[in-house]
Amino acid sequence: RKLDTNNRLKVIRSSFEDAPLPNMAYDAVVSATAYHWVQPPARLEKPAAILKPHGKLAIIDTNQVASPVDQGFFERVHPICKKYGRA
Repeated sequence: RKLDTNNRLKVIRSSFEDAPLPNMAYDAVVSATAYHWVQPPARLEKPAAILKPHGKLAIIDTNQVASPVDQGFFERVHPICKKYGRA
């Protein structure tokens, strides 16, 4: 709502795989800690189609590790991560 008057911003409610994005239209595709949810065929094919020549695919990922300062968080979420292939 705050950006409603910004005619350069377009919000698309869709999965990345199904989003109707024009080919060769973007300088970059950026994903922060979510690219593992994109289905494998679309992980490279979709960015290759929608990026301009020399466009960039930036994937930001994190690794949770056990640490005394996490107060047991790692041990509690590790079974969930393992169940979904993220361990």
